[in-house]
Amino acid sequence: MKRKMLILALLTLSIITYAQSSRSVSSIKSIFRDKGYSLVDDYYLALSEGNYQYRTRKFYSSCEYVIVAFNTEYGVKDLDLYVQYLDGDTYKKDNDNTNYCVVRFQPGTTRRMKLKVKNYSSLRSGYAYDVHMLVFYK
Repeated sequence: MKRKMLILALLTLSIITYAQSSRSVSSIKSIFRDKGYSLVDDYYLALSEGNYQYRTRKFYSSCEYVIVAFNTEYGVKDLDLYVQYLDGDTYKKDNDNTNYCVVRFQPGTTRRMKLKVKNYSSLRSGYAYDVHMLVFYK
């Protein structure tokens, strides 16, 4: 299991580095499809430093999910992703000091949850940077 997570993390890191340099979101989608994942949601967000946006969706207990969030233009220094219950409690998160996020999980029960993406730090505080969030499942 740890090896699978490490491989997934390394794959995602290389994909996101490529996407940021070429803005090739379609390449990320293709790579995850080749790994057996299906794209279920594709969100475009505009986030300035300190701000966040939510998206709510239903997650099924029979599925494994990978959520990837990344900036598609230079300037975001720290992006955070939280998977939360509807009451706001955090279920899973990626809040390290990187400009991309990856969260992988399989919920214990089918339920609606919130996806919260936050631009924690960026080069220009008043500028709304383009951020992309992809939700995959298998």
